[in-house]
Amino acid sequence: MSSPASTTALRNLRILTPCQADWNEMTGDEREKFCSHCQKTVHDVSAMTKAQASALLAAGNPICVRFYRDADGNVATTDSVPAPVLDRRTFLTVIAAGAAAMMVPIFGLAQGGSGVSGTVVNPAKAKVIGARIQLKIGERIVAETKSDALGNFHLDAKPGEYQLTADFPGFMLETLNVSVKDKEPQRVRVELKNFQRTMGIVAMPRKEQ
Repeated sequence: MSSPASTTALRNLRILTPCQADWNEMTGDEREKFCSHCQKTVHDVSAMTKAQASALLAAGNPICVRFYRDADGNVATTDSVPAPVLDRRTFLTVIAAGAAAMMVPIFGLAQGGSGVSGTVVNPAKAKVIGARIQLKIGERIVAETKSDALGNFHLDAKPGEYQLTADFPGFMLETLNVSVKDKEPQRVRVELKNFQRTMGIVAMPRKEQ
């Protein structure tokens, strides 16, 4: 279990000296790699659990780390970001609960009129449940919904040009330009992307007295 001080260190983590070295050219594993450019070990905090990351930072020594922040601005760890993965057990539970029947009116709307239908997936191609989908004209929100238990969504809209946005905690906001035509529903596939990781020497916060 991580201490309050180490949890604070994780929350206050910031880069003192940014580094542009290529992580993919370093040697090591997904949690730490050796950088031949600066002759230092780089630790990927976002590939660790919160306890592992907190333990790493507890020593208070200057180290080189790599991490990204989630949609709320917190340093993401493997156990802090909801995993929007639809596995086989979830799928069977959904079908048993009658979600398959719910798909009929959703896609019936898409076939019978104008609008945008689609599916949201994460970088691993798994369906994302509960992603917020908005259809906009400029800053004005025309329609809004969330992806269902199968990662699908539908938004009714009049013919015109729109921006479709999709977001989910732990992923970057995705924006697509869509053109809606009369009685020709637009079908899109939205693939969310992970936040870009920041890398460099950490400015360790002062230890609390």
